[in-house]
Amino acid sequence: MPETEMEQEALTDKEKARERSLRTKYNITLEDYDKILRYQGGVCAICKRPPSDFKNRLAVEHDHCSRMLRGLACWSCNSLMPVRKNLIPLLEETVRYLRNPPAVCALGGPRFANSVRRKRKKKCRNQRQ
Repeated sequence: MPETEMEQEALTDKEKARERSLRTKYNITLEDYDKILRYQGGVCAICKRPPSDFKNRLAVEHDHCSRMLRGLACWSCNSLMPVRKNLIPLLEETVRYLRNPPAVCALGGPRFANSVRRKRKKKCRNQRQ
């Protein structure tokens, strides 16, 4: 079913606003955004999920200190990126921590937390799959 002229104008205005926002915040055009998205294979640069899996478009992920654009990421992955100067050493240390948890070494083996019921039940991400 063809769109009305008003609907086409609204979409055009929406795209114009998006273009303006990308230019103002990140110094890129819609074409640049699409070019990055194509280069990434049309998915989040970190978790590799397609934009259709998310409510919002992929965010322009960038270094908050140098302002260098790194790629496009979903909100979840983008929010995991700490706003710090020394990001790579921090992430490397995080990986070391997860691979060799100090509590396991200190206690001579793994210990597991008690499952305590709370008012609001939260499922672990692992259990959802």
